Amino acid sequence: MTTTGKVKGIIEMTKPLQTILLMVTMIGGYLAAGGHNIHTIVLLVLAGYTSIGGTTVLNMYLERDIDSVMDRTMKRPLPSGRVGVLETVTSALLLLVVSVYLSRLINTYVLLTVLAGVYFDILIYTNLVKRRTPYNIILGGVAGAMPSLGGWAASTGTISLGGLLLSIAVMLWIPLHIWILAYYLKDEYARAQVPMFPVVSSPLKTVTYIKAALYTLIVNIALFMLTQGYGIIAFLFTTLLIARALRMLDKFKAAPNKATAFKLYKFASPIVGTLFMLLPIDYWLKSYELLIFKPF
Repeated sequence: MTTTGKVKGIIEMTKPLQTILLMVTMIGGYLAAGGHNIHTIVLLVLAGYTSIGGTTVLNMYLERDIDSVMDRTMKRPLPSGRVGVLETVTSALLLLVVSVYLSRLINTYVLLTVLAGVYFDILIYTNLVKRRTPYNIILGGVAGAMPSLGGWAASTGTISLGGLLLSIAVMLWIPLHIWILAYYLKDEYARAQVPMFPVVSSPLKTVTYIKAALYTLIVNIALFMLTQGYGIIAFLFTTLLIARALRMLDKFKAAPNKATAFKLYKFASPIVGTLFMLLPIDYWLKSYELLIFKPF
């Protein structure tokens, strides 16, 4: 394959759509905390893509045996042979080194979130728990929560309650995003011997756990609003979307099938996207004293 083809393969391995969604939580967290420096935003975009993308590429190297037996993933660049093992590992490490350098330019707390994201994704989730427990995404979710916390820290220069609540919001959203997809692909996960929760448990229990996470997510967003003094618009619109997801989950519980599961999976991303796109608007309204209330 040509060099251009291999570069395209590496870019594909960063999973751009997934990476961009997590970057929305990073930039949204930065803007929601009052950040407005263009230079910092550019650094966050670059550091975010290289850290998330680099971790994803390294993850694909470590899970190449799983990818090679699942229909959904066997055509990825590494298992299909379009990109070699050495090229994959080299690209992943290069991206991660760049992300460490760029995040350190912002501040130490952003660097810590990048390192924590890599640690929890690669060492904890991929190497320790994914193949051993159906509750793997609980620890793996910490990695997905780090971009939002990093964005908040880039603005405030510290790790504070608001950023922690936003990162917890991402963790509470992840069961809907991951477990519904895992149900849709449960036969493939079973063939790959990965004990994702919907593979080893009933649809009823899966729905129960996801709904518990979503109800807690509503409470979490309300706590952010009450403690930070803004967020009412984000709270209302996100809660409406969550209510819709809960109705879809009831439909899925009544008649579990892959078609409904896939619709739920596609519906999941707008929930977290809406939250992190509207919170900066709430902050802007508060800063201009257009929509404010006293925090607890």
